[in-house]
Amino acid sequence: MKSGIILLCIMVVMLPGSFVSAQWHIQEDFDGGTVPPTGWMEYQLEDGIIGWDAGYVGHPNVTTTSYGGPATAHSGTYFAFHNDESTGNGCDSWIVTPAFTYAAGDQLVFWQDNAWIDYDYYELHAVMISTGSGDPNDGQFVQIAEYPVNLTEWVEQSLDLSTYASPGDVCYIAFRYMGDWESEWYVDDVAIGQNLWVDLLSFSAKQVPQGVELTWETAAEVDSLGFNVLRENIKNQGGLQILEVVNAALIPSQGTAHSGATYNLIDSQVYPKTRYRYYLEEIGQDSKGSILADVEINVGKTSALKN
Repeated sequence: MKSGIILLCIMVVMLPGSFVSAQWHIQEDFDGGTVPPTGWMEYQLEDGIIGWDAGYVGHPNVTTTSYGGPATAHSGTYFAFHNDESTGNGCDSWIVTPAFTYAAGDQLVFWQDNAWIDYDYYELHAVMISTGSGDPNDGQFVQIAEYPVNLTEWVEQSLDLSTYASPGDVCYIAFRYMGDWESEWYVDDVAIGQNLWVDLLSFSAKQVPQGVELTWETAAEVDSLGFNVLRENIKNQGGLQILEVVNAALIPSQGTAHSGATYNLIDSQVYPKTRYRYYLEEIGQDSKGSILADVEINVGKTSALKN
């Protein structure tokens, strides 16, 4: 009988199911080109006339120099920004989200950048919440965070809302800018909703000449540090589950609250004629791991595998 290489190619896919469960009350990337966007409101509590606007790189009032400012939008083309021009009176400018009903575990996630803060041109960049009126003139907003630190790039911010709201409360979130001839503030990709780290679309295993190729795709990632892939040899059925980490180091998260990513990993440490189960583990910002999905594959015979 002729000798040769036999390659048995089997592909198994974990289809979207219980892991595709991220629920956001509000998602806004400002790419409609208008600020405030549809459903949002804008308020000016002092005499200043400079308010929030839709920014983009090339806008005459958006700083993109050594004094700070974004080189691009965090995603898409547009972002919300507040200019620093002098009004002679000062600004107390608010943009307020539509109402949403708070559920346990909800959080606010957004990206921010700024300019000129190093030069003491700062009065207030703050995030506010109200469980009553959505009009700041009514005095029912409270401050939940302030951001006076100079930034040189877009930085993600995550805020737990549980201290300020109870399940069932109707809430509003506001971004508040105060100052006259002060700093500039840029905000993009605002999301309010469930604190679910990863919205997983698929997890698959396919035999390739080098071994087993693992592929997974996400639709969104929130506060995720990255991923591990764990391997189990199903032949080990002595009651002891042995899991080995396939990747040499944590695979960094590439997605955001608004967009996901696709990942690939080759496991070359497999034996022919063996059945394996792979687990996809996500590591959150709290350094805790959770298994998102698992997939099984029968590895055939190929000269590239272990003997």
